[in-house]
Amino acid sequence: MATAPSHTQPQEAPPSRPTPGRVAASATPAATPAAPTQRWLFNVQQIQNSPSMADDVKQNDFFRDKFMAFCFMKKLLLQLKMQKQTHVLQQAVLFMHRFYMFQSIRTFPWQDMSIACFFLACKTGEFFISSETLLKFAYFVQAIFNKKPPTKLDPSTKTFWLLKEKLVANERILLITLGFDVSVTPLSSRVVKLAQDLVQQNHFDKAELKPLLQLAARWAVMTHAHSELHLAFTQDDLAMGLIYGAAQTLNVKLNPEKQPFWVSRAADSKSASESRMMHIMKIVASFLSKFHQQLECPPEQLPKLRSHRASHAQGQPAPPQQTPPPLRQQPPQQQQQQQPQQQ
Repeated sequence: MATAPSHTQPQEAPPSRPTPGRVAASATPAATPAAPTQRWLFNVQQIQNSPSMADDVKQNDFFRDKFMAFCFMKKLLLQLKMQKQTHVLQQAVLFMHRFYMFQSIRTFPWQDMSIACFFLACKTGEFFISSETLLKFAYFVQAIFNKKPPTKLDPSTKTFWLLKEKLVANERILLITLGFDVSVTPLSSRVVKLAQDLVQQNHFDKAELKPLLQLAARWAVMTHAHSELHLAFTQDDLAMGLIYGAAQTLNVKLNPEKQPFWVSRAADSKSASESRMMHIMKIVASFLSKFHQQLECPPEQLPKLRSHRASHAQGQPAPPQQTPPPLRQQPPQQQQQQQPQQQ
């Protein structure tokens, strides 16, 4: 069996952000987002009627492929020795989820677009990696996922130049489909900022910060494997939900004299509900409990949810809030068989 390609640790470089002038005019997507403020939030009907569904791709196959794409990019991150650069993984997977709301996975296979999303995320995350290095490692990881003997990619061959040409073309189409909206704050960063703010505002004790942050930030990365979660909720709602779930799991006591943070920090009345936080965490808990092995989440780190506490500072229960319908929570069972072993 071939060994992984020789690797030079990527060095941080100044931001390399794509500009509209670099995109070929002929690369026209099937559809593009419209409203800037709501362009990345979708209801259940929109998710169910995505271009892949219209292209006769079965829902279970679609969820499986996106789950596989997450695993592929995570494996690529590890092979590149970029374990600490989880923001790259989160951005790349978020690009992929958004892309497939406007393009079909049948037209643009997940393995091809995973590489393009990862390449773009390295640029937007200000972490330089050459296309040659990325393609070498992606070629190696693809062989593992396709259950073929891993082989090295020779940059002097026609195969390499065809792959490089495909990468450039896919990145252009990705950019156009995203409307060049590539400014993404990783969910784990939002979780860290929120938790630090809550400590400063005396919502809970500073001694509880480190374990709560570690657990919530770890969940934040794993949630990107869910096919729909990041399309149905805002990143701020997800961050609050994860902090809420981590506090329950670790038995962190919130300050009863303070207004609950999901009320004080909510962007609107729809978000200012403990039932909404619980709804988000039930989706996360169900998903992680089913796929904790593939996601390498130890059983002791799985969410442990309790009943609602009072949402009002006076101890009165919050008025009932309408929550979105439950999201589907799993790719098909074949995924467990397809997950490659660690090299």
